[in-house]
Amino acid sequence: MTSVFINDRQLLRASFAAIGAALWGGMLLGYYGCVYSPLHAREDAQQARIGELRNLLQNNVNVHTTHHELRAAVEELEGQIATIRRRIPDEPLEATFLSEATSIAHEEQLRIDDFGRLSIETFPNYSEVDVVLQGEGSYTSICRFVHRVSQLDRLSTVRQLSIESDLDENRYPFEVVYSLQFAMTSAIDNATNGEAPL
Repeated sequence: MTSVFINDRQLLRASFAAIGAALWGGMLLGYYGCVYSPLHAREDAQQARIGELRNLLQNNVNVHTTHHELRAAVEELEGQIATIRRRIPDEPLEATFLSEATSIAHEEQLRIDDFGRLSIETFPNYSEVDVVLQGEGSYTSICRFVHRVSQLDRLSTVRQLSIESDLDENRYPFEVVYSLQFAMTSAIDNATNGEAPL
């Protein structure tokens, strides 16, 4: 009988140990399922959100930097437009240009035989008048004349330049046609008048 009682006692202890182990296992599984797993999932979600916020912050810094760079570029372009506008009058003013060019020609010891206005052309954003100067001078004087005229405040473009040789090696007949731009408009002007910029 003692051996049965010992076996029952051992069985009872083993049963209590098994029940205890099952309870501990259940508690651990409950802890894992109810506490650890949701916390771990929440931590992963928070780490993902931190990564997204870091990207947004970096993009914000990049956008801010890009905005400043583009703003500086716009200001530079506006300055260039203002400089060009100062060189392009609203009216042809070809007589003023011819007077200034003739003065330069005399300073460079060129003889001007003829000058005058040719044609006016109108384009979508500006108009142009062509003027011609004909004369005679040394090759060096002609080159200095063309250079100095390009330095005038008035914007001009050499459309055509012809230099002929003459029997006198120091004097060359020449003809230069300048295009003078005037009455310039731009997409900025059109936008302020209610039109969409280009």
